[in-house]
Amino acid sequence: SAAWVDKLTFTIDGITPPMANLIRRAILTEVPTMAFDRILIEENDGVVLDELLSHSIGMVPLVAPVEQFQFVSSADVAQSPPLPTIPSTNSFIPDPSKVICFELDVTGDRFQAQTVVYSGMLKWKNLDGIQAKLTEKDIHLVHNDIPIDRKST
Repeated sequence: SAAWVDKLTFTIDGITPPMANLIRRAILTEVPTMAFDRILIEENDGVVLDELLSHSIGMVPLVAPVEQFQFVSSADVAQSPPLPTIPSTNSFIPDPSKVICFELDVTGDRFQAQTVVYSGMLKWKNLDGIQAKLTEKDIHLVHNDIPIDRKST
């Protein structure tokens, strides 16, 4: 497997700034990416509202082998039924070819006035199917030190 590259640098001579911007935009839009899209919050007793917490989690950069997953278009989302659940536990049954699950379970430290919740506290939940062959080297967060919430004691 190919090594992960954090940065790509190259030089193009003899083009105008608008053409360079066009190339930059094409690179940004054509490179497949994975992102947090649907976020289920079961319990949130932190100071950040659920909507803001979902937005903060959605902004956390994620690394995953996108070529191994099925792309979900906005039409697929509009036609899809609500996420299926297991009736006895009310837990999600995600499709491992389309979904990457992370869990966040944080309790505030009772000896501190506030506990900061960082992106690195999101833990990848390996699903069956295609993800059974993947490891934390394949699916992980780009930065583990992004603050996403604060828990008060």
